Amino acid sequence: MISDEHSTRVLAYQPIVQSDGSVNFCCFSSTTVGNVNEQSFQEIWNGSAMHEIRESLSQGHLPAACRSTSCPMFRGDDLHYLFDRMEGPHRFKRTGTHDPHREIRQRLDGSEFSVNRRSVRVGGKLTITVTLRMRGEPLAVDLFVSLRSPGGALRFLPTFEDYALPYRRSLQLGGRGGTIKVIVLDRRLEETTPLGDYEVCAALFDPDSNPNLLSNCFWAASETFTVEPAHPIVAWGRRMLATCHGGNKVSHEGTWR
Repeated sequence: MISDEHSTRVLAYQPIVQSDGSVNFCCFSSTTVGNVNEQSFQEIWNGSAMHEIRESLSQGHLPAACRSTSCPMFRGDDLHYLFDRMEGPHRFKRTGTHDPHREIRQRLDGSEFSVNRRSVRVGGKLTITVTLRMRGEPLAVDLFVSLRSPGGALRFLPTFEDYALPYRRSLQLGGRGGTIKVIVLDRRLEETTPLGDYEVCAALFDPDSNPNLLSNCFWAASETFTVEPAHPIVAWGRRMLATCHGGNKVSHEGTWR
C-alpha cells in the first residue's frame, strides 16, 4: 500500500507482480515500475517511477498512470469496494453524515481515560487506565493505545511498536458486561526514560478496520503527563547501590523506545 505521510490515507491498493517479473504499482494500473528479476523491491520502491507516483499521490493528485477508466478513483465509482478499503464503509457518501458513530458515542458516555499522575519522576510509578461504560446492545471494538514521546515518536502499546496494532482485539462492550476497566500501563519508569512531555491516546475502532481512517473510530480520548528527573536523593542512592553491587549496572528492561 502507498500512504500519504501527512494524512495516512491509503492511496493505492496493492502492487502486482506479473509472471515475467514486471511490477505494476496498483492492481488497477498496467503501468510497469520495475522488474523483480532485475531489481530488488527496495530499488523499485526508491526508483524514479515510484518516486513520481508517490509525490503526486501525497499531494492529493492522481498520477498519469491512474488517469484511465480502469481506475475506480478516476472514474468516480463511489460504490466500488476500493472506496471501502480506502475511505471506510462509514464514509459520508455511504452514510450521508460526517458523524456516523454519534449514537455509539452517546452510549459510551461516561467512559474515561486517565493517567494517575500529571507529573511523574523517573523511578516513580505510572498507571494509565481506560474505563469503558457502554449502554444498550453489545458492541465489539478494537482498542488502540498510542504514546507520543517528547521527541515526537509515536508508539503503540503494549509492545511499543511504531505501527498501529490493537492493544485488545474484539473487546466486548455493553450487554451484561457493565463497566470494563483496562489497565493499559502499570510500571515504574526506568532511569533511561526520556524526560519531557508525553501524550497518550486511547481509541475504539470498528473491529478489523483500518485504524488510519477517522470514519472507523467510535470513540477517542487523550491525556498528557510529564516525566521529570528522579529526586536528587533517590538518584544518589541508586548510584551508590549500583556501585556496591559491582559497577554502575543499569537495567534497560522495559525501557520505552
